[in-house]
Amino acid sequence: TLSDQDIEDRNIRGSREYTQLAPNVFFSGNDSQGTRNGDITIRGISDLTSGATERIIQTRPSVGFYVDDFSVASVASGSANPPLDDIERIEILRGPQTTYFGRSATGGAINIITKKPDETPMAKIRAGYGSYDTYQIGAIGNVPITDNLFVRGGLSYEETDGAIKNLHPDGNDADGQYINARLAVRWQPDNWTFDLTGQLI
Repeated sequence: TLSDQDIEDRNIRGSREYTQLAPNVFFSGNDSQGTRNGDITIRGISDLTSGATERIIQTRPSVGFYVDDFSVASVASGSANPPLDDIERIEILRGPQTTYFGRSATGGAINIITKKPDETPMAKIRAGYGSYDTYQIGAIGNVPITDNLFVRGGLSYEETDGAIKNLHPDGNDADGQYINARLAVRWQPDNWTFDLTGQLI
């Protein structure tokens, strides 16, 4: 398990970086934030063939990928790679996790837990620029509306020219634009807690 402090101290930005910290866990594919074509292998089990070039034909992923216990993995397109700006912890679970997550986690699971709204006002903005003319910008904020109603949200955008320039007139480059957004509301009347979260990955 990686805490929010671990993520900040190690400057972890994507799935490839945190999976490298766990034994017998391997990430392949594009790890740009917002993409959905990454593939995670845990203890030798994944959704790729032995040649790691084609996907196994099946209806359920072998390795589960979850955000707040909600599945965002797909056999057809791979696992999502949400931004890690507002994360409470990352759980890397090796071995079958079907008792808790169901049949989509026979090889293991990765569960990303986001931070929940609370009574502390805060705001943070980040921006970055990297190789292949890649730039990122993002913002998160937490606002207490009343003594028992809190709202937290985040928005990020990434654009890249990609590592490949296709010279064919009708071909596609490896460029991309990725948008991620999340809005969470927490209401705590008396001894109850109600959470409502919506996320675009």
